[in-house]
Amino acid sequence: MNIISIKKNKEFEYIIKRGKFSAQKKIVVYVLKNNLKFNRLGIAISTKFGKATARNRLKRIIKEWYKKNMEKFRIGYDIIIVARKYGSEKVKARELFYNDYEYELKMAFRRLNLYKKRISEEEK
Repeated sequence: MNIISIKKNKEFEYIIKRGKFSAQKKIVVYVLKNNLKFNRLGIAISTKFGKATARNRLKRIIKEWYKKNMEKFRIGYDIIIVARKYGSEKVKARELFYNDYEYELKMAFRRLNLYKKRISEEEK
C-alpha cells in the first residue's frame, strides 16, 4: 500500500487549526476526519530542526513506521506529523534513530484513538 500525501499548505493549515492533536517530546500529531475511504499523511519539519539530510532522514523514519503500521489504523483521517526540535542545537542525521520515534508515534496515535483496536501490552 502506498502512502497518500498531503502536500498543499492550505490543507496543512486547515488540519492543524481544526483537528485534534497529541504532543509528545519529539513530535506533534494532528488528526482530522476526512470522510474518504483512505488516510492521508503529511509530514512537516522546520529548517530549524536540522540540515536537509537530518530532515529527510526523519521523513524516511516516519514513513517507514507509518507503512509498517498502516493496517492497524482506522480509516478516513488526515494525519499531520510535525517534528519538534529538542535541545538547543540543530539535530544531526546520524543522531536520528527509528526506535526513538517509534514509541512517540505509537503513543500519539494511541492518544488520538487512531488504532482499530487497543494495542496489547506486549506490543508496547
